Amino acid sequence: AEGTYYYKVAAKNVQGESAASSYVTARVSVSAPGGGGGGGAASTPTPAPTPTPAVSASLPASIKNGTLVKSLTDAAVYLIQGARKILIPTMNVLKATGISAIKSVSSADLASVSATSLVKSADDSKVYLIKGDKKLWIPTATAFESAGFKWTEIATVDKSQKNAYADTNLIKANNSDKVYVIDKGLIRHIPSMAVFNSYKYKGGDITIISPTDLNIYTLGTLVKGTNSSKVYVLENNQKRPINSAAKFTALGYDWNKILPVNDTELNAYTTGAEVK
Repeated sequence: AEGTYYYKVAAKNVQGESAASSYVTARVSVSAPGGGGGGGAASTPTPAPTPTPAVSASLPASIKNGTLVKSLTDAAVYLIQGARKILIPTMNVLKATGISAIKSVSSADLASVSATSLVKSADDSKVYLIKGDKKLWIPTATAFESAGFKWTEIATVDKSQKNAYADTNLIKANNSDKVYVIDKGLIRHIPSMAVFNSYKYKGGDITIISPTDLNIYTLGTLVKGTNSSKVYVLENNQKRPINSAAKFTALGYDWNKILPVNDTELNAYTTGAEVK
């Protein structure tokens, strides 16, 4: 029924652990389930070559773009954007929508709307993968497509909505204990707990993703210490020095892909033979 209701935003992480926010007040109206309605086209992001936009999916008459909805039988709240639904994981993300009313719709109507975890804002070409209350930048069009994502799956949201998801730079696959740091669109394995602690990272900072999502990122192998100009190639748990700029260039390496590391991390690797 219509009226003022008090909601909690409930969510589960990939490990199946549940969490809920504090209560929020929202004005709810109810629409009867109905037939198809129009839906806006998802905008095409760059840096990919601009594809031919696909015809957008239609929405049930009870659901409109730019609204917050929930089913009559579940507490989960979704933002509808680009004819797709985006799960709202926290109160902070909910508030960032700037929408005060949550509309209750039938479970069938809500289930008919395709979900997405890919977002961008209109003022920025960067596309992000949403994981809970965090976002991961997908650095290249090649990475996007190799992960099996479709450009038409991206929902364009307000900048404030995008920014409500925290950037994360620590990830691990759900089938491995290896933790990686994201830097310059590349990933670098953290070789030990001592190195992890040296950066003052915390376990709660790690975002757990699927092995497929991990493959979005290319492994960075070029590093340098913070107090030295010497560049190394990481290979088989060793750091191999490149002893001149001429050699670096001749080997076809990219200066923009050198990742700075602290002394604890650099010293965690034994020094191997010079790269010839």
